[in-house]
Amino acid sequence: MKYFKDSPKGVVVSMDTESTAELSYAVWFPYTKMFVGEIKVGSFVAVRNYSGVNGDNTFSILELVSVFPKHYALGVSSRDTERAFPGFVIEAAKNAKVDWEQEEPIEQTTKIKAEAISTGLQLTITQDNKASIDVDESLPMIGEDAHLLTDEQINQIVNKGLLSEKVPTIEPCTLILNDKVGVKLSTEDLLRTHFGVFGFTGAGKSNLLSNLISNLISVAKENKVVLFDLMTEYSGLLIDLIHKIDEAYILCVTEDSLPGSQAVEDYIRGDESKLNEAAESIVRTLLLPKELIPYQDKYLPLFKEILKANKIRIFSTGSTNPTISDLRSELSERIQSGSRNNEFHIRRMIDEHLRGSGVDPVSEQQLQALDADIGQALQDNALVDYTRQEGGESVQQSLMGTAPRAPTERTVRLNDTGRIILSGMQEVVRGYLSATKEEPLPEKAILSMDQIYRTFTDKSKPALIIVQSNRDDDLRDFSSHMVNYAFRRRRTSGEIDPHVLFLYDEADEFIPQSGGESYQRSRSASTLLARRGRKFGLGLALATQRVAYLDTSILAQPHTFLLSKLPREYDRDTIGKAFGASKEMIQRTLTFTKGQWMLFSYDATGLTNIPLPVKFPNANERIKEYLDKYGDQ
Repeated sequence: MKYFKDSPKGVVVSMDTESTAELSYAVWFPYTKMFVGEIKVGSFVAVRNYSGVNGDNTFSILELVSVFPKHYALGVSSRDTERAFPGFVIEAAKNAKVDWEQEEPIEQTTKIKAEAISTGLQLTITQDNKASIDVDESLPMIGEDAHLLTDEQINQIVNKGLLSEKVPTIEPCTLILNDKVGVKLSTEDLLRTHFGVFGFTGAGKSNLLSNLISNLISVAKENKVVLFDLMTEYSGLLIDLIHKIDEAYILCVTEDSLPGSQAVEDYIRGDESKLNEAAESIVRTLLLPKELIPYQDKYLPLFKEILKANKIRIFSTGSTNPTISDLRSELSERIQSGSRNNEFHIRRMIDEHLRGSGVDPVSEQQLQALDADIGQALQDNALVDYTRQEGGESVQQSLMGTAPRAPTERTVRLNDTGRIILSGMQEVVRGYLSATKEEPLPEKAILSMDQIYRTFTDKSKPALIIVQSNRDDDLRDFSSHMVNYAFRRRRTSGEIDPHVLFLYDEADEFIPQSGGESYQRSRSASTLLARRGRKFGLGLALATQRVAYLDTSILAQPHTFLLSKLPREYDRDTIGKAFGASKEMIQRTLTFTKGQWMLFSYDATGLTNIPLPVKFPNANERIKEYLDKYGDQ
């Protein structure tokens, strides 16, 4: 096996011993136009070190973290250029233009300068030309040649420990500098120790997640992925998986969160004549990247089959009562303009009675208490003044006889518009109390939390659940409900397999540093996942473009992260502090194009704690190929 390329070959000229961070080495290469294309950031070089004994050659493996051509007629720094006589600088620059064209490294005024850091690995080549890769406990020799590694040797280093078929891995990306070298990730380490994806708009975050999800649920060990889709954009980006995987669902938290038009609800309630209309309305309202818009019509037959396979479901609470969020919304719609100060107190009345997670069903006690409060207000022609109410006691408690009456003193006069609003609200509440409810959804149209959990325990096949909601608060509450339920069941049963990944897209909307009640609940559930989920095979993944808004205690938990352009310096600083990444390493991502990412991992990659510039394939090509194959049927 050949370990090194014949050329170009550099020389280690110095070692930086003053830096407070890791040691870095200056490596100079001879200059040609062709060499500039071969020597890139992320390249690996081998430099002989002090460890060799008994005739063996040992080499420290270094990674190049900066590379640029330099012409010394222009000085060694921009400061030199500024101090020089302008006429000399311009003349030198014109002469340098000729040297840049050289195809043989003959001019000593031009060099390719590189900075390198240690990968922590050492290549040992024995006298009989056998090689092994071990931990590097030495230092590269100053003045020694820096050999560029062959593709095969790079593969051995980048994927160290992950090349055995016994280790479950995915290979979702390649090195930017060499697309012949695939980068493997240990699925168990990636999922158990959590990961994050951080990149600004246009970096290809959704595309990357589509690739990762496709890889994760296609490996031999059957993984489960739950994606909280805040922007409802992944139905189109994962259409192939939704269509072909048995346990794949678009799960809507409430009925009004169903995609498309009313025809979709009509169809899943049993009106099969609405199939075409339902599928057309879903396709018409899909959020698609520009590349896939010309393929929009090819989604139609796939969504017809998805509907017929009952893969678009509504979450069932197990109760025939509406959820707290649904009733709150329904009552709020009754509030009209013109009620002046009544509106504030009526809205507070609704909030007071309908406390708790928005995805929980309203209890009979809550309905009775709210009905009693409305009835009393209509009888007394007055509302509770919430601006004066003392804290600590709820109106609901006082009306049900479990607290003193003092907090419910009514001092706000009820006007005519207020009476109309309350009468309408009372009609809604009494409708639920008298059990005049809409016909329940058929069993094939719903997913209960118990049914969802059963998909988590099935070791025979993968599962994908894309959770959507029209109301952000509901989606946050549902994420909290699902995570806590899964953790509780796994803890009591002692199960750790299969792996379940909870992926939060737009994670800053689920796990911010501060926020209202629904934010607090989703943040609390995410904290539970981040700190204790790995013991039971429950993983956390965060994806966002606004890193600075994330809760810092959770942000520090992922052991693997993928980083692309973050133009805001504050976001870059937050990432650096959370992961101990250097400012220079993070700034390298500013030059990345769409699909290029910096991969850094403590566990999941063969090279731990070493940044790897990687490129992910365009997921749209995978979708196009699938649509071409199945979208014309």
